[in-house]
Amino acid sequence: MQHEMNAYLHDIIECCHNIKQFTKDKNYSDYTDDILLKSGVERQFEIIGEALRRISQEYPDIFNKVTDARRIVDFRNLISHGYDVISDRTVWSIIQNNLDKLLNECQQLMRS
Repeated sequence: MQHEMNAYLHDIIECCHNIKQFTKDKNYSDYTDDILLKSGVERQFEIIGEALRRISQEYPDIFNKVTDARRIVDFRNLISHGYDVISDRTVWSIIQNNLDKLLNECQQLMRS
């Protein structure tokens, strides 16, 4: 059964907001030192990646409008299955450099 497209986008947007809230006023050292924070952020990235994976199957035209969508899904798979090779530096860099773009794109897709 197909999930409503806006529901997937809503989940991604909510997770982006959650990550931003979790990491507000935090720095890289705060992130690396707080297992609960790291676990929460990684879980939100898992949900984002899974929602995009489902979009890729059900709504490929929308999937192709999300910058680096394939890489985001691959990142979700790495978090889920390659827990021992996750780099804190990579996760933090994604938060700092890519999260806002994903959030903005998904918000635009919701409006269109």
